[in-house]
Amino acid sequence: MLLYVSGVLTIGHGHGLCYEDKIQSLSALFGKYPINRILSIAGEETTPILNLYAEFLEAMNTPSTRRALEREDRNSKVFQEMSNKAGQFRDNLHHLFLTHFADDNPTRPRLLL
Repeated sequence: MLLYVSGVLTIGHGHGLCYEDKIQSLSALFGKYPINRILSIAGEETTPILNLYAEFLEAMNTPSTRRALEREDRNSKVFQEMSNKAGQFRDNLHHLFLTHFADDNPTRPRLLL
């Protein structure tokens, strides 16, 4: 999802730029890693999102969490916690898009979160 978001933010960021500036902006931004791209575009607005992402990576790096998720028990505490974090992540991304892009930006109505 983070890769998707970095691409959507990059495309939306180019709204309103002339052709040459848009090409230059897209080229510069797509030359960065997704997290750096997101930070370049939205700055500190991304702090809650990147914190949730770091928590997700840390949880997935924990052997007990991975084992619990491998059991595919959707009723387990671990699965529920991870699902809640995923929902928070999605909601924070949606909020970022709504607050970062103006109402007239055509990227807004095309979001798939």
